[in-house]
Amino acid sequence: MAVWSDVVGGSFTTTLAGFAIISVDADNLVQHGQDDVVVLVQGAGTVEGKVFWGGIPQPVKTWTDTAITVGPVNASTLTDYQAYAWDVWRPV
Repeated sequence: MAVWSDVVGGSFTTTLAGFAIISVDADNLVQHGQDDVVVLVQGAGTVEGKVFWGGIPQPVKTWTDTAITVGPVNASTLTDYQAYAWDVWRPV
């Protein structure tokens, strides 16, 4: 079973108390191929889950309870620097 949190244009929601995305690369905007994008989170746990940007799975480089690093960003079908939803699925 997984739970998720998403961020769209600076509006944060969560389905599990204590788990939320705080920011993505500081301004929530990234581009195709961008590397080492930091997704700041709260309560992500230490077991690696999955990260999506605009519905596209992203490669996870590191995963901690407070920060997830992804890259290089796979977004060839999306427009760069747009506020697409960031979804983080974590094992529970």
